[in-house]
Formats: sequence, C-alpha cells, structure tokens
Amino acid sequence: MEEKLLHLLKAAQQAKESKNYDQAINLYEEALRLPIQNDDKAMLFEFIGQCYDRQEREHLAFENFGKAFEADPEYENGWYLFYRYAELAYRFRQFNVSIEYLEKIVGQIPPDSENYIQYTRRLLGLNYLQKKEHEKATLEFKKALKRSTNSKWKSHIYDGLAYSYFGLDKIGEAIKFGLKALNEEFDEIVEERMFYLLAFCYGMWGIHQNSKKEQYYTELLKKKYPNSAYLRELQLS
Repeated sequence: MEEKLLHLLKAAQQAKESKNYDQAINLYEEALRLPIQNDDKAMLFEFIGQCYDRQEREHLAFENFGKAFEADPEYENGWYLFYRYAELAYRFRQFNVSIEYLEKIVGQIPPDSENYIQYTRRLLGLNYLQKKEHEKATLEFKKALKRSTNSKWKSHIYDGLAYSYFGLDKIGEAIKFGLKALNEEFDEIVEERMFYLLAFCYGMWGIHQNSKKEQYYTELLKKKYPNSAYLRELQLS
C-alpha cells in the first residue's frame, strides 16, 4: 500500500509540475481511496486544493483545504496553507473562519516573510471591519502599519483605518486617514472608496467651510467613476 501511495504521489507531482492539474487531481483522488492515515489524507486534500488554486477554481480550493483540516485537525504543513485558507475564507465571507486561521499563524510567520506578517494583520483588520468590530479592526490595521511595506499596501491599510474610524463615528480620524491613503501610491479600488468616504464625511460634518470639499470629492468621483454605486449612496445621504 505504501509503495502504491508513493507511486501515485510521484506521478501526481510530475503532472502538477507539467501544469496538468486535472491529471494530478485524479491521481491524488485515487490515492485517497487507499487505506491511509488521516495525516496522509490531509496532505492529499491540501495537494488537491493547490491544484484547484492554480486553476483559479477558488471555491474548490477552499473546499479541499477545509477537508484537509477536517481529516486531521492537527494537520500543519507550514503557515502558508493557513494563510491561504484564511484568505479564501474572507473572500467567501466566512469571517470567523478566516480570523480563526489567521490567529493561528500570526505569531509563527518567520521574520524573512515580513510582507505576509503585514498581510495577515491587514486581513484580520478587514475581517473585523466586515463584522463591524471597529475597535479590533483599528488595532489590527495599526499593527499592519508597523511592518515595512510599499506605498501601495500602505494606501490599503489607510483605507481600512479610514473606514474603521468612520464606523466608530470618529469622522476627523476617518478624513485624516482617507487623505493619507490618497497621498500614497493607490489603486483604483482605494481611490474610488476614498473619494466616496471623503465626500460623505465632509457632508456629514455639516460645517459650511467643508461643503466645497464635499463637492470637490463628489465631482472627482463622478468624473473618474461615473458608474460608481457610491454616487447613488451620496445622492441618498
């Protein structure tokens, strides 16, 4: 049996290296039908998940990574599996699952993977933001800022902080971090979100001297993102 398993693993690895992911999946699934230990089952489900992930079939990747942990709750094959599973859980709006697996690894990522320490903290912040736990979100985004990162990722962290403070009704802080986000090397996602948030916040304040700023960011949003769903929200506010 062990010889059969090793043969299937070797053939599947060769197929995976050749980017023949469907063949690799079939071989891993054949191996799963053998009478094997739970840790071997977990490993095979992880490998199947990796193949689906490389095919950008993320629902199936997430499902098989989950099966790996179900087969062996103590399964651990490096921190990256936990991170990727948590990342996919966030994408599929399973925020508690995402938080659970991020917290398992946040202290285990080696110092030479500094970027992933920052990504983990930022992803924790995003999960808490979705759960409307704004104090926790703020704390995680601030921890992410302590890690060295490039300007683009800083803009995303500032974006998270702006929305966290907005959720706490700290409008001045929301505006401060919204402006910080736009002072970094931002992408279109951050830009659209910040134009909206700044227009909304300046309008929320209701102070006359900020009405021009409200109009300014509203016009920027209209000009650059004429089909933005945020424009309707501004009209309703």
